[in-house]
Formats: sequence, structure tokens, C-alpha cells
Amino acid sequence: MDIEGQSKEISRKWGNGIYIHGKVWETDIEFLVDSGSTVSIVSIQTFDKLTFKTQMSLSDVTVNISDASGNKIHAYGAAYLPITFGISIYHQKFLVCDVAQSAILGQDFMLEHVRKLDFQRLSLLTHDFQEINCWTGAKEEMKCAVMVDQPVNIPSNSGLFIPINVPEASHLTDYGLIETKSLENFPEIHIIPGIVDLNQGKLYINAINTGNEEFTFHRGQTIGTCYAYCDSSPNEEIILACQITDKIIDLPEHLHDLLERSSKFLDDEQKGKLKQILTKYHTVFSKTPEDIGRTNLAQHKINTGTAFPIRQPARCLPFGKREIEKVEIEKMKDRGIIEPSNSPWASNIVLVTKRDGKVRFCVDYRKLNDVTIKDAYPIPRVDDCLDSLAGSKWFSSMDLNSGFWQIGMAPDDKEKTAFITSLGLYQFTVMPFGLANSPSTFERLMENVLRGLQWHECLVYIDDITTPSKTFEEGLERLEHILHSLLGANLKLKPSKCTFFQKEIKFLGHIVFEKGLLPIQRKLERSMNGQYHGQQNK
Repeated sequence: MDIEGQSKEISRKWGNGIYIHGKVWETDIEFLVDSGSTVSIVSIQTFDKLTFKTQMSLSDVTVNISDASGNKIHAYGAAYLPITFGISIYHQKFLVCDVAQSAILGQDFMLEHVRKLDFQRLSLLTHDFQEINCWTGAKEEMKCAVMVDQPVNIPSNSGLFIPINVPEASHLTDYGLIETKSLENFPEIHIIPGIVDLNQGKLYINAINTGNEEFTFHRGQTIGTCYAYCDSSPNEEIILACQITDKIIDLPEHLHDLLERSSKFLDDEQKGKLKQILTKYHTVFSKTPEDIGRTNLAQHKINTGTAFPIRQPARCLPFGKREIEKVEIEKMKDRGIIEPSNSPWASNIVLVTKRDGKVRFCVDYRKLNDVTIKDAYPIPRVDDCLDSLAGSKWFSSMDLNSGFWQIGMAPDDKEKTAFITSLGLYQFTVMPFGLANSPSTFERLMENVLRGLQWHECLVYIDDITTPSKTFEEGLERLEHILHSLLGANLKLKPSKCTFFQKEIKFLGHIVFEKGLLPIQRKLERSMNGQYHGQQNK
């Protein structure tokens, strides 16, 4: 589908300006609202179409009419026409002229019938208090209002998909870009923007209430603006928000291994159903390690109270690790994870060698953590999580791709994450590992995103999501609920860390299966040797 081409066609037809839809007798007409025109005008072509059967005559006119460039416009005469907007009929005098627009509502109509023209809400309020929805026609500005279709109550700390209505969507392209607006006096209400298929019957958009009180969306409430989506790269796939397309046939290559690993205990029919779900939600899974999401539902804050900035002295980095440092810095800069800093705060980096020989780039935030006021948001108890898995036959597990980095830092607190390198001072734009309150921030986000599913359909332990089920069908339904919620929050999973429909899984240091659970052997051996979680080998 050539959306850009379609948009150009619409743009040529309508041009710039604000339009409203109405009827003259039973004929649909798009009226240009033009406060710069002193009179209302209908084109000769439109007039002929309207009066084809009635042969309505024109009264003579003696006025001189010119366009914005000063060119004279020929007027054939004048006629009174009944215009229907919504439930009201307005009798308006029109001049019949040679103009490109079908019809123009000028100052004469505005002064007599219009109380207010709201450019922000894209609506026109008449003297009889009827609100008429408008839309704009320029290619770059084709837009119309997005309204709540029916009343919806969102409980505290919950998220729901609310039905929406785009009244003038027929004037846009097939796809619309919905930009939501912040609700005045309700900062805890987050409405997720995205692209929707305007040809689908029912439209929904995701809304999350992070507050402690129930919130009600009212029918007809304006919650955003829908713009014509003009894709300049028609070969690129359009990713829909709050709607999922079933048009993709082939499973993307980066999910082939996940499907095979997850089909070990499935028959062909079950494998086909799982493939359909993975294909449907393939954008939730990262294509590469660098392909991470970025949610707008949370920001990490570092509350240090009245503490003065702490600047640690630079440590000597072994010469052999400086190239590793340089490579890691460049990788994070290229991905927008870090940025140069002028912060008065500074912590040292630590390059930790993992079991597989790879090096992990860490920052020693212990001094910063000492002056950070701790977040009391609870992390789930391990025993409660394990108890919730009892009696299940199927287990699915998901892990986010660099989950902490999918949460942005609060702008005022970025400088507190600053760290020293041989290449200069940098700070994080996203939530780094090692901060005292990072786990609480992440747990709070995940429980908000999966509100209503936690403890009922899944378990969330920071960035680990586990879904138990007694039947395959139940597990598939729960999996779709989770993927849909992650999609709405713009969070992405790491395919290599996910597995579905297993008979047993590793979870929080245990192997969990239908009959019960066992400690993982390595953890058991450490416990027997007196080395418990949190201790280091000496």
C-alpha cells in the first residue's frame, strides 16, 4: 500500500485549511472554514450537482470577488442552501463561483452561527451549542480529534484498552498516527500514543492509571489528535499500537530458534498456534542486542535529599582493559545509552570478567547509594513466587532485553549517574545497573504494565516474567495478554532468554516442574558449603 501516494492524492483534493463535514439536502459536502473570506461560496460544479433535479435558479449578484492573490473570481449568482451539521439545519446564502473547493464557509456564516472555533480541539461550537468536529487537509497537517467512544473506569494502579472514536477519520489516510495529550490535573494518567489502522471497525488505545484513585474517561472526551500517517519508506513495515495486524504470514527469522525451542513438547497444531502468536507480536522481541525498547511510563529518580555531590577520585585502569573501556563507551554512545557530562558527581567504573570470559562494564555507585533515600517499594518474596507455581503443567518464561535500559533517567537526576573514564566524564540517559533503587523502579513499572495479570496469570520478579498454566490453551491466552501489555508499554524481550510451554523451568534459583521444585545444584552446593546469596568467594 502506497500510503504516501494516497496522502498526496488527498492533499491535492483538499489542500490546506480546516474542514467540516455536512450535507446539503442528501449530498455530502466538505466545507472549508475560511474566516478570511467575507462571504460563503459554493463551486459551480457542486451547485450543479445539488440542483441537477430541482433546476434551482440563481439570484443576481453585483459584488466583486477575488482570491488571496488578487485574481478575480467569476460569480454566477447567489442561492440560499440548507446545510445540515449534526442534528441542526442552517440556511445560508452562498455565492456560486469558479473555485477549486466544493464549498467555503465565510465570515457571514461564522458571525451568524458560530460561537467558537477551537483550533486545539479541532471543533466548531455553534450558537445552539452543537459541537461539530473539524479536520485539516494539508498533507503535513491532515488531522482530526481523537475521542473516547464510551465511558471507561480505570482502577488505581491499572491499565486498560479504552475504545476511541476518530469522527473524521475518513478524511485521513488508511493509517493514523495518534498523538495523545496530557490530562490537565491528572499527571498519573498515561495515554499511550501510536499508529492505528483506521479501516478496522473498533479502535482502542492503551491508558494506564499509576495513581491511587480510580479515574473515569467520559464519552466524547478529547484525548488526543490523529494525524494522517505518511510513510516515506513504503517498503518498511508499519507497526501498529493498540492494534495488531494479522497480515504477516511468515515468522521473522529472529524468532525461528525461539519457536523451535518452545515446541519440544507441542504437537503440530499447538506449534502452529504458538507460531501465530509469535508472528502477531513479533515486534515485542528484539531483533538484535542493540534493539531495546524505551517506555514512557516510568523514569528513574535519584533522591539524595540535601547531600552534596560526591566526586570519587579516578582509579587506575589496567592498560590491557583500556581498549575494552573504549569499545564499551563507543557502543553505549552510539545507542544513546550515555552522553558526555559536566556533572559535579562522579563514580568510578569497574570492568568485571564473567564466567564466559566476557567483560561487563559496571559503575561503582556505592558512595551515591549511601546518600540516596531508599525506595520502599517491595520486591516479591521468593517463597510467595514459588508457591504460586504449584500445580501447573506448562511453564513459559520471558526476560527483557537489557530491561533497566528500557527506562529513562529523570532529566534532573542524569548528572548523578556520571562516571569517570580515561575518555572523559559521561552520564546515563537510561537507568543504569547498580543504583540502590533501580530494582524497585523496575518492579513498580512491570507491575503497573502487567496490572491485573500479576499473581493471576503471571509472576513478575524485576525483569523476569513467568507464566504458569494448567492447559496449553490457558497458557496461550495468558501469553498473548502479556505480549499485548508489553507492546503497549514499548518494552522488548530478548528472544534467547525466552522459552515457552516447557515442562520445567529455572526460576529464582530453583527448577520448577509439575510435581514440585528443586534447588539448582550449584546453589545447593554453595548453601552446603556455607556460601549464601550475597557472599563472595574468598
